[in-house]
Amino acid sequence: MENDEEALRLEIKTDIEAVRDEARWCGLKPGMRVLDAGCGPGLVTSILHEFIKPNGFILGVDYSTKRVEYANKKYANRNEIEFYLHDLRKPLKD
Repeated sequence: MENDEEALRLEIKTDIEAVRDEARWCGLKPGMRVLDAGCGPGLVTSILHEFIKPNGFILGVDYSTKRVEYANKKYANRNEIEFYLHDLRKPLKD
């Protein structure tokens, strides 16, 4: 992702109801801790956050600086949600 327009394109193509259906199928519930590996611009992470609040926590991780910056700008103002720049080929600290 090189710019905000690419982030918007990725968000537009996301099927929000399909993400919600998959979250229910996975059994996400309030209070859970979730890792969204390869979170991209953060829309899916923010949708998953709906299922784990209150008292849950979700960490969105991506290798793209631009995607993490966009996600932090758009979604990280919520409680219990963070975005982190990291190469998942390396261990992730608690």
